[in-house]
Amino acid sequence: MNLRKALGALAVVGLIGAGANAAVAQNMSLSNQNVHNVAASIGTAITSLEKDQRDFDGHRVRGIEHLRGAYRQLRLSVGWARNHGYGYYDGIPPAPPAYNGPLYGQGTSDQEIVDVTRAIPGWIAQLQGDARDYGGHRITAMNQLQAAENELNLAIQYFRAHNGY
Repeated sequence: MNLRKALGALAVVGLIGAGANAAVAQNMSLSNQNVHNVAASIGTAITSLEKDQRDFDGHRVRGIEHLRGAYRQLRLSVGWARNHGYGYYDGIPPAPPAYNGPLYGQGTSDQEIVDVTRAIPGWIAQLQGDARDYGGHRITAMNQLQAAENELNLAIQYFRAHNGY
């Protein structure tokens, strides 16, 4: 009778363990998808900011550099996850190339800086909500995003100081 209870208990533990493993696998997949979604948003923001006419005393360009740094770190994070058994994911494409097409008009240019600056805290929050650290790449990406937000805020301040925004 005790053997039967012990075997029954082991079977229950095995079922719970299998369910937990499935949940962990699903969380890894969601975690990788979360990183991918943030990277896609950053890629779009980079392209938008590169279409801007104004330099904003260099702050726009430095903001783009930090966004590219965050994007690179997110690409590295997915590769790190794959190499360390955190689930397979197709990865993140390379950052968009430098934009060489027509530039936005001034009103759109100014609004793009504001829109991207407002989006960054949401991207940081998405990454903060992720339990996986991706070998430190997630944290480095968040630091790059914070630096980009600071530069873009300085761009907005510069514009307001010089144009009476």
